[in-house]
Amino acid sequence: MGFVLTVLSIFFDEYNIPSEPIIFIFEILLVIIFSIPKVIGATISYVYFPPEPKNVEGKLILITGTARGNGRELAMQFHRLGAKIVCVDKDEVGNNETVDRIKMEGGQAVGFKVNITDKEQIMMMHAAVRDQMGPVDILVNNAAVVETTLFTNPEADDTISEIVNTNLLGTIWVIREILPSMLERNSGHIVTISSITSLKGMPSVFAYSATKFALNGMMESLTNELKLIKSDVITTTVCPYFIANCPDKSKARILRLPELPVEDACALIIEGILRNERVFTIPDYYFYSVPLVKFLPEDLQDLICDVVYSNIEPTPDEEKIIQKYTKFAEMNKPQYSMLAPCLKMGSVPD
Repeated sequence: MGFVLTVLSIFFDEYNIPSEPIIFIFEILLVIIFSIPKVIGATISYVYFPPEPKNVEGKLILITGTARGNGRELAMQFHRLGAKIVCVDKDEVGNNETVDRIKMEGGQAVGFKVNITDKEQIMMMHAAVRDQMGPVDILVNNAAVVETTLFTNPEADDTISEIVNTNLLGTIWVIREILPSMLERNSGHIVTISSITSLKGMPSVFAYSATKFALNGMMESLTNELKLIKSDVITTTVCPYFIANCPDKSKARILRLPELPVEDACALIIEGILRNERVFTIPDYYFYSVPLVKFLPEDLQDLICDVVYSNIEPTPDEEKIIQKYTKFAEMNKPQYSMLAPCLKMGSVPD
């Protein structure tokens, strides 16, 4: 083995040489050999023999951010599948309206006014849920603050804090409160609604995009922790494209591909949840196309983004900031001259 390391060190830096290199190479070859039929089989199964959706009739589903939009639509569609719904939102009026709509259709639902950035409120809510409805079977982390934030906007501090505290920390606090009861029963499903902006950062929404990137990493870590303890608790991360769930937000979106209707988007989200998919996008082709584009040269990536554009119109104040720094950039760009190459060589053409 010492001889092998000596030979490898001639061609590679020490930090690029794995421990037990011969065994490592052999194991990599085995992984490749066994992966080929697994990948082919999984692809065939996914396309032609998708798993049957699980039955949620009588199950207790807790959804955050149910006062409007995606959260309300998810609550309504899950209720129509026979589930009992716990609606959680800091907007009490909108949340109660969602509960009333479910009850008017003959469903079971309770609502709780909770700010998910407050751990004590989350604990009190969960205790009440267990007393009134029983243990949570499926947790859907949907609550989020969606606001534009420009890096150079000096007035954005409070908005940035609200986005991070709600979208990231709030989701973590809810999961940490409810996960132990699932682990004790070795049963449950934790769902987090991320975003297509978690796959590619967008200008003007850096804080929102950053929290969604973080949620993807958090959910992947959670999945691996559950594997570590051999738990049967399931995780799902959903990355949807822009959804037409708020007219005011829609007005500011400049999109080549139109927004998804909220009913259709939520139906696809629920379909993936019921099939226990671990990570998926809505529409599904974004799952492969966005990472694939990132393999291309940056100028080609920019060209594709110019064709398949997704932009957020800045507010008037943000537009002023953009114009201000654009002028600085233009003023300080290097001045190129056709004579520069000749001057550099020490000669000027006649």
